[in-house]
Amino acid sequence: MISYVDLSTRSGFQNRVNPFDDTSKVLTAYVDIDSFDDDFVKKLLFNLDDGLNVQLISQSELTKRSIVFEAERNNCLIYREDVDNTTRYVGVAGIAQIRGLSLQLQSFGTSEEVAEAIKLSRLAEATGASLLITENKILLNNPDKSIINRVAALSLGDAVATLGLLLRSREVYEIRLSSFGDVSYSFKHSKWDFFWAASRQLIYSGWALVSSASQLDSIYGRDLSLTLLARISSTLKCRDAIQTNVLRSQSNNSVEESIFYFEYFLINATAAFDNLARIVDTVYRPTDKSGKRFKRSNISWRSGWFQALKSQYPDIAGVMEGGGKGRDVLEFTATLRNYIHEDGMRGAMHTSNGKPAAILIDLPRSSVKSVRPIIDRLWNQSKGLGYPDNETLMLSINFVVENLTADIVQVVNSIVREIDFGAVEGFKSEDVKSEEPNDWYAKGHNKEILALIGLDTERSTY
Repeated sequence: MISYVDLSTRSGFQNRVNPFDDTSKVLTAYVDIDSFDDDFVKKLLFNLDDGLNVQLISQSELTKRSIVFEAERNNCLIYREDVDNTTRYVGVAGIAQIRGLSLQLQSFGTSEEVAEAIKLSRLAEATGASLLITENKILLNNPDKSIINRVAALSLGDAVATLGLLLRSREVYEIRLSSFGDVSYSFKHSKWDFFWAASRQLIYSGWALVSSASQLDSIYGRDLSLTLLARISSTLKCRDAIQTNVLRSQSNNSVEESIFYFEYFLINATAAFDNLARIVDTVYRPTDKSGKRFKRSNISWRSGWFQALKSQYPDIAGVMEGGGKGRDVLEFTATLRNYIHEDGMRGAMHTSNGKPAAILIDLPRSSVKSVRPIIDRLWNQSKGLGYPDNETLMLSINFVVENLTADIVQVVNSIVREIDFGAVEGFKSEDVKSEEPNDWYAKGHNKEILALIGLDTERSTY
């Protein structure tokens, strides 16, 4: 799960403009380059620096802006060198103070480790950065310890996803693959083709799925498979909208918008499962007790159709068997989706330690008892969940959306992988395409797209 940082709630950020609120403001990030060893993601990070929406600062010449030090006896004076080669004083880090704090805070690590963490945070704060991009474990594991952490710290992967989200919230879908001075080599996507490419890549068997399903019942199979991918694409767009609202300063508007997009997220996710059930039906053709095919309107993983499939084709049905992850993901998604017809979900703002905290979903009391065991199995009562009493269930909306998106992708991929298209009469395996064609518009930067949305195919199986 990508851990998006809530910029509006962090210490030191209250007096600055939240770049998710004011789209005219640049987001500045301090980069702890020496802590990274993933050259691919590091290069992608550097190429996000467009100077208008994102700007990066480090101690290295690899970024367009850098900082230099002038050491004194008890202080370290910090200067910032910008793209126009100007140098200006930006702050001071008290060496004696850092050493003193490191001796008091050894429960977080050795005095040397704590001193390095505090120094990094003070450097980032002095440069005016909103984010500190680092793999320093003390900073990442103690986000709310303001005595150590003055600037919101994110790992490299989480930072790329957060900056990617910021750019998409400003309708920037450009992927810069390389940059040489003022010249860059990039692909400018629209919102539609960015998320279409993402869904094609996340459902990693999507190319084989479409080319296989296209051989079923004329155009029907092809349309079902393309609609499945479109539903995943729409789910990702809703996820973006929810996370953008979570990162904005909280208001009735941001809460209401989050719930609005969450309901649409659930509609598309359940529709994807319905599309997949109809593809399975077209391949296996299970029958009811009288030997008749099921009507399309009755084809569902939660109906008698599934019971017939389980009896006649247990291998494919096993992925969605009761008690398994596939069934839990479907039941949780479908149950929440059905609240639209009942008393509905409500959004709630709350505070933690006197500061605005995550947007919560207040589930209807009538369904808490049925939903809670599923949540416990899926996510083991993680920190994104709240149980004030036996009849109340509060969910952190960004926690649920992040985990549920990854789980939906896992389950869909698992079902697709099990479908035996070869059992269909006249099926031609030589016509199946296992990967994108050479003229695919996103070929060559699929990996970048997945990094920018904070999801990858490593979590797509279970």
